[in-house]
Amino acid sequence: MVSDTAGHAESDQSRLQSWSDTTGKPIFFLGLILVALSLISGLATYLILTGLTPIVPTHSVVVTVLLINAVLALGMISLIAWQVTGLWIARRRQAAGARLHVRIVSLFSIIAVLPAILLAVFASLSLDRGLDHWFSKRTKSIIKNSVNVATAYLNEHGQVIRTDVISMAADLDAAVKVLEARRADLDFGDIISDADVTKVSVIGVGMRSHAGVAGRMFATLAEKGINIQVISTSEIKVSVLIAEEYTELALRALHTAYELDAD
Repeated sequence: MVSDTAGHAESDQSRLQSWSDTTGKPIFFLGLILVALSLISGLATYLILTGLTPIVPTHSVVVTVLLINAVLALGMISLIAWQVTGLWIARRRQAAGARLHVRIVSLFSIIAVLPAILLAVFASLSLDRGLDHWFSKRTKSIIKNSVNVATAYLNEHGQVIRTDVISMAADLDAAVKVLEARRADLDFGDIISDADVTKVSVIGVGMRSHAGVAGRMFATLAEKGINIQVISTSEIKVSVLIAEEYTELALRALHTAYELDAD
């Protein structure tokens, strides 16, 4: 009886050994191929996404590259699962060297993972306290400079608008005086001048490259029932004259139309 049991054990062990011999080499070479392809795919992905290749990283290209990486990763996971399953079966059947094999694999896994964990922790701490702090200062400086430039730009054009308004008022008064002096020659009845008007302007260098800015302004004022009396345009500015009583309404409507409410 003991002899039969030992014979069955030896038979199972011999079958397990033959199975391991027949599957070991193909799986080993398959693992090498997957690792090599994964390294090549990872490098190619990095080069494509950083724009270092002639391949333009469009949406379809990025999705294709990520799918290839996912397939290779699943292949490596499946291969590792296959090896772990084989070790588990060998240990259940108490094959020779199975426990030692498991211990060696576990030890090397810890040795392989531990440096990666330490490197990740060290990199996180060094980047957070070193490079991130340095880049934060540079970013804050750039933002501050851009805000200063934008503020100076708005102040300059605000001064231009005030100058234009004063000039227009002076021109209006001068025109009325000239026409009154020529009343007899021109033979007209009355002169009606209106000083209760407001000049509303939309200003920005983006008007050079974005079409429809002026059209949106006119449509917004029309929706609010605000009559435009005079229109003047330049390369980076569109100005209109409206009745003074509609000033606040016009400003609020335009502020919403150009999506500036969040600011």
